[in-house]
Amino acid sequence: MKHPFSRFLFSIAFFLFAPICLPQSPAVKELLQSLKPVEEMFAATGLKIIGSQPQKADKLFDEFFNSGTLDLEDLELYELLGNEEEMKKYLPRIFTITFEEGLSYIELNFNYLLEIWGKYLSEEYRTYIILETEELMYDAAFTIPPDEVAAKVVARELYTVKYPETIYAEQMEQSYKTLLYFYLGGIDNSPVFDNETGILTDEAKLSFENTIRNYPDTETAAVTKRYYEAVLKNNFKRSKLSDQIIEPYAPQYGEW
Repeated sequence: MKHPFSRFLFSIAFFLFAPICLPQSPAVKELLQSLKPVEEMFAATGLKIIGSQPQKADKLFDEFFNSGTLDLEDLELYELLGNEEEMKKYLPRIFTITFEEGLSYIELNFNYLLEIWGKYLSEEYRTYIILETEELMYDAAFTIPPDEVAAKVVARELYTVKYPETIYAEQMEQSYKTLLYFYLGGIDNSPVFDNETGILTDEAKLSFENTIRNYPDTETAAVTKRYYEAVLKNNFKRSKLSDQIIEPYAPQYGEW
């Protein structure tokens, strides 16, 4: 197995000595050029992180992650449509690009950052990166079974309890609340109530009972218990009370 430092040096070499065969599409060339500042910051930060103690490595990660250089949301990506394969071929590994339903977006590749830097970061930061990179939903539907969703909800709750002072605690708390809201109330393509009868599905019933039993000392279990009891009192259907119970956990516009 290659040492992380070796992989990191290879990454820098790849950035500095780009492939001789360059992309042909003007849109791809322009986007790659716009990403250069992020690549350069990644290289400079990595050289400082490698070999550092966790406290220093965490601080360097914060500086990298919270730099205005990493604002990728304003990139013009619509011109890339039709050049997906070329973009994927030349995109540096510190980024991921997704094309779906006529849209495209670029994000930092946290899995790669964890592979390269994780060894030097604290457990707090490694856990944050792992939780942030989990793929739980696609096309307004959960991609994992309800019991696994519940486990992910609890993991986020426990992070906020264990690391309340971290600068990412607030972000993780919102992630926790939003995920709990969708777990209990359902989401468009993963409903917990039957679309025809309005009755709580057997799968949801079983999962709620498992959550109450398996995580007895958590807020997740307590809220699930209150919600489940409210639904039970209404013949396993939604009610004003059940909606009120999960309303404080509802995501604000644009948060999910």
